[in-house]
Amino acid sequence: MFLSAWCTALGMVLRKWQSKTMNNKEMTIIILYIGAAGALLFSLFNKEGLPLHHWNLNLLFVVILAGVMNTIITYLINYGFERVDAVIGSNLITLQSLFAIIVGFLVYGEIPLFKELMGGIIITVSVIQMNRLGKNT
Repeated sequence: MFLSAWCTALGMVLRKWQSKTMNNKEMTIIILYIGAAGALLFSLFNKEGLPLHHWNLNLLFVVILAGVMNTIITYLINYGFERVDAVIGSNLITLQSLFAIIVGFLVYGEIPLFKELMGGIIITVSVIQMNRLGKNT
């Protein structure tokens, strides 16, 4: 998970290096193709193999929905980091853990623990304060 978070942060910061030669849609498609190839290679390297059996309509629906959501996420990250400083943008991205708590409660009925609620409050307060400080400078 740490490596995933590090690579995600690096990808967001590297967005600033991308030129205006391509628009956000084109960059999103290229990034998703590179990501798909990387996921396939990592899967084969770890001897996980291809999921050729036990497919049904529910699984297919979830895979398609996940692909659509990943495409939207990638596009919005490209769009957002084109317009916002990397520090402010990455600060706003930390809210995803708070949203995960909310979605986990609404969708799966998972009751957040006290430490998770406190962590969500701390993250929210820090995001608000950093944005206030950013406006003042």
